[in-house]
Amino acid sequence: MSKILILLIFLLVVFLFLRFQGNQYRDFVSASDKTYGIIIHKEELAKRADQPNRKEYVVVYSYSVSGVDYIGRDNVEYQDLWQDMKEEQKLEIYYLREKPDQSHPVILLDRRAKLTSFFTTN
Repeated sequence: MSKILILLIFLLVVFLFLRFQGNQYRDFVSASDKTYGIIIHKEELAKRADQPNRKEYVVVYSYSVSGVDYIGRDNVEYQDLWQDMKEEQKLEIYYLREKPDQSHPVILLDRRAKLTSFFTTN
C-alpha cells in the first residue's frame, strides 16, 4: 500500500511540475515578439566535474532589437536539434517585449511547450 501511495505522490509532483513549466513557456511566448539572430557558437560542457562524459549542450546566439545587440545562451536538451544547429546559421528568437535581453530560440521553446501542452491549462 505504501509503494502505491509513494508512486501516486511522485506522479502528482511530476504532473504539477510539467503543468507549471508548460504555463511558464506559454506566458513567455505571449509576452514575446520574434526576431532573427545568428548562432555564434555551440558549446559542449561537462555537466559535472566528476562525470566528464555527461555533456550539457549550449547554443550561443546574437540578435538585435531596436538597434541594440544582444547575446543569448540556452541549453539544448534535444539531440536532433543540437546536431542540426550550425555556427553562423540563422535562428528565430523569442524575446520579451519588456526585457529584450531575455530570449529563447523559437525552435527550443516551441518543442518544450509542445511536450508540456498536455499538462497545461488553456
